Amino acid sequence: MFKNTNKIRIIVFLPNFTLGGAAESLVKLIRFLPKKKFSILIISLGKNSYKKMLLNMGCDIIEINYKKTFFSIISLRRIFKNEINKKYKKTILLSNIHYANIVSILSTLFLKNIKIILTERSSLSELHLTNNFYKIIKNKIIF
Repeated sequence: MFKNTNKIRIIVFLPNFTLGGAAESLVKLIRFLPKKKFSILIISLGKNSYKKMLLNMGCDIIEINYKKTFFSIISLRRIFKNEINKKYKKTILLSNIHYANIVSILSTLFLKNIKIILTERSSLSELHLTNNFYKIIKNKIIF
């Protein structure tokens, strides 16, 4: 029924998929994944600067129209549920920026059959630098 039953679905969530940094690292990783084994879905908030290149590499792309990552939780959860219900061998969520990691965890709470890989690119000492109450709370949660 589904042609992807032997593939592993990798969902990459990077809210700000603009040129440089984290996006460049993810594009390099995706470039070397074998297409016969993996199916890639990229989720970003707003415009994805690498969209054309990623489409040429065979990736699926979803651009969610939210300005704040926190407000995308419900939409992300809907997408994750939909992807889990597809007949892939495994579903893996990859997130690599601290605030996106938190949203990824909240979006997948109580969902079964999804593996989560979270990486942190920032120094932990950076999380102790604060200049307002909102940032203090945010950094404590991330830490």
